[in-house]
Amino acid sequence: MIDTAPSGALTWASAAERNRKLIPWRRAISMTFAEQPRCLRVAWALDHLFNAKTGYAYPLNKHLANMTGLPINKVQDALLAQENDGAILGITRVTPGGRCPRARGEVGSIETSRSTGP
Repeated sequence: MIDTAPSGALTWASAAERNRKLIPWRRAISMTFAEQPRCLRVAWALDHLFNAKTGYAYPLNKHLANMTGLPINKVQDALLAQENDGAILGITRVTPGGRCPRARGEVGSIETSRSTGP
């Protein structure tokens, strides 16, 4: 289990603070990936899965594919694009059963570097 947020990740102390911080994150995602609808679909799915307290989700690619209607390889491409652009953090965690789902967490760096303007 991840106890602390990685450097650069969005964090919050309350639901109200979470809501305030996610508004510019969502705007930055919309602007950064405006021409990449698959990335937007995956980000939208992740946004609904992020834990309100930790900011992380542990969905399997298969689950994201099912939520978005995208093939698994396209989900993987979208996640990689989001990680490479600083929109999310991907963290591998090993569960007691030996599974290694990737945690996805919202990242603040895209918020400040991409959401300039009116």
